[in-house]
Amino acid sequence: MPAPVIGIPRALGFYENFPFWRTLLTRAGFAVRLSAHSNHDLAAAGLHTVMSDNICYPAKLMNGHILDLLSKNVSRILLPHIVRERKTPGDPGSAFNCPVVAGYADVVRSAINPQKRNAIPLDTPAVNLSDPVLARRSIEDYLTKTLNVPAPRARAAFNAAWTAQGQFQAELAARARHLVETAEAENRLVLLLAGRPYHNDPLIQHKIADAVTSLGAVVITEDIAREAPLDVPDLSSMQWCYTHRILSAARWVAAQGPAIHFVQLTSFGCGLDPFITETASEILNAAGKHLTLLKVDDVNNTGSLRLRLRSLVESLRGQPPPRQAAAGQAAAHHPVTENTFHPDHTILVPFMSEFYSPLVEPLMRIAGYKVQTLPPPDAAAAEFGIQHANNEVCYPATLVVGSFIKALASNTYDHDKIALGITQTGGQCRASSYIDIIRRALRAAGLAHIPVLPIAATETTSARQPAFKPNWRRAATTFLAALCYGDNLSQLHHATAPREKLPGQAAALRDHYMAAVLPLVAARDLDGMARLLRQAAADHAAALDPARPPAPKIGVVGEIYVKLNAFSQSNAVNWLIAQGVE
Repeated sequence: MPAPVIGIPRALGFYENFPFWRTLLTRAGFAVRLSAHSNHDLAAAGLHTVMSDNICYPAKLMNGHILDLLSKNVSRILLPHIVRERKTPGDPGSAFNCPVVAGYADVVRSAINPQKRNAIPLDTPAVNLSDPVLARRSIEDYLTKTLNVPAPRARAAFNAAWTAQGQFQAELAARARHLVETAEAENRLVLLLAGRPYHNDPLIQHKIADAVTSLGAVVITEDIAREAPLDVPDLSSMQWCYTHRILSAARWVAAQGPAIHFVQLTSFGCGLDPFITETASEILNAAGKHLTLLKVDDVNNTGSLRLRLRSLVESLRGQPPPRQAAAGQAAAHHPVTENTFHPDHTILVPFMSEFYSPLVEPLMRIAGYKVQTLPPPDAAAAEFGIQHANNEVCYPATLVVGSFIKALASNTYDHDKIALGITQTGGQCRASSYIDIIRRALRAAGLAHIPVLPIAATETTSARQPAFKPNWRRAATTFLAALCYGDNLSQLHHATAPREKLPGQAAALRDHYMAAVLPLVAARDLDGMARLLRQAAADHAAALDPARPPAPKIGVVGEIYVKLNAFSQSNAVNWLIAQGVE
């Protein structure tokens, strides 16, 4: 009896981990069938199921590969959730995957739903490849419970797969080193093509590698720097596996001789690349080298890309050797010390929401620091952000940067007695790198001496500013109570505003009860906060117009800053309230 066939799409994360999954499934007793090589017909076949036009082309291609597998008589399709990739010695602590790669299985289930369309199950096990223990547990659970594989065979399959993936990665690095040695012996130019693993797909990269080799140069990938340690002082948090590898590769190229240069491939939809590219460029510039950025996506005319490559290769052959620097580092930030930063200095923080931002100042006082929340962003702040931040970063980042620069340009503050504070989420969103975007904006504005403090409870982010030591333990209980207070006040306001007796009554109650809680927060009076919230509930209930029927409810979801900040969402929530919506 032939073995059941499990289909694997030739797309996204499988360009990184296919040896692991192929070995796992074959050792477990299954046959593996890949989708076809990417081509324009395959891409076009899946376009009608693509749910967002502004997502990157590599993600759009996945839909075509899934449809291709549905025509190949597979028993199941595998598309796992891999939030964290496998670590190598040089990887960061988190090794996060790209959010699109990690979560695209949910998109496929919603847009195509192979189970409903062709009665083919879509297997989406959640796997943490950065932790071998957790990876083994989830993989064995998938094999035994979903695929009915005996436990001993599942365990042996995992061990073989883990070894196979390690050997594959070691072979990639060894092959790259061999190519470099051969190129040096033959006095040939070497171009390192840095990108995500799926940029190995010839359709996605438009055969750029072939174009480079046809010009007589040698192509290697960032795999040569997989295990290279990364120490870029400008980065407070670098937790993505792929982008960490790109920067490690930039460090490696910066330390090499004049025949080795750096080219980065990026797909238009990748939100992390704006600041990653700037950091890589700074690393290379410090060594007298330059970054060449090629933006590749679903374009048909690749002539301009090939012309750029030809110009690059010819110019590199004719230019003098670059100035070599020992470190090849990005510009460093200015860490605070006990001599340069004192608890009585003012920390400026951006405004996010009227239900939470006013609470920050008394909470940070409890933690031992003086904080001032900036005014809500406006058009002027947006303009400052556009001028001083990469224009491809998200709008919240533009507004945060712009609010800071606007405040510093107002001559309101003594620049020697302030710092900027920004939260560090430590997640997959680019918000985890706001601190680096802000530092770069300060340098662009000639204000690099102003420190930026990561407001976070974890040592991994705050350790870069050792003199900034908030007493989170002292503030923790009050912080949680204040957060709950803000949540409840928001709920009361949004339920009352569309059915208020008098115009503006709900807004007045919101402002009153936010102002009234601040001294209670400062005094850490949790019982007083609870009593005040009960009174707020009663007053909001009394403000309801009994003649108005219950309001229709609309859920507003999205990125936290856009969702909660009125200016960033063009007052959409207030417009809904004006239409009688809760």
